[in-house]
Amino acid sequence: MCPACFNALPWIDPKITCERCALEVSSPGVCGACQTNPKPYQSLRAWLHYTALSAHLLKQFKYQRSMLHGRWWLEFLKIQYWSLPQAFHAAHWITVPIHYRRYWVRGFNQTDWLLRGLNRALKNDAQPGINILYPLEKIAHTVKQSTRSKQARQSNVGVDLWRWRKNISIPEHIVIFEDVVTTGSTLRAVTEVCLQAGVKRVDAVALMRVV
Repeated sequence: MCPACFNALPWIDPKITCERCALEVSSPGVCGACQTNPKPYQSLRAWLHYTALSAHLLKQFKYQRSMLHGRWWLEFLKIQYWSLPQAFHAAHWITVPIHYRRYWVRGFNQTDWLLRGLNRALKNDAQPGINILYPLEKIAHTVKQSTRSKQARQSNVGVDLWRWRKNISIPEHIVIFEDVVTTGSTLRAVTEVCLQAGVKRVDAVALMRVV
């Protein structure tokens, strides 16, 4: 993608988004909803709005297994990674695991593919890699979130869908990497599992945020 097209992507302006939920606010800081009902994770960083263009780029990779689009997202992630706070670089990163039945259908976990690709790219550039951890497993199969309404999405996930694996060390700081955040219900549930296991702080990073 040429620089002009890259700049024309539906970027989220961090100066006018809530630090906790990444939704637009009238002034910098934490929005009223997050002050009244704080999220269990400390912050959510997202780079793009979920629009027809950004959704198309992701769906080609996620559902059509287009490695051309996958490599584009990997290049995007390599650039945007350096915009994150230094504390995120030192944290342990995780992705939300999918159920084995979903894995059979899709063939891969797109966020894990991107995260492992970023780790390789950083090391190839003589940079410190990412601390990737696989502490969670999904123990129940659910209907795809993309096929459900907003209200149904919120009721489709809960802390009982995932569990912390045995004999996995518990880090102090975890960053959850997601492709798209819609209602935030998955992030909340996974964060709660991590906190219950003994993790001290959880942050989240997403390629896109649905308004």
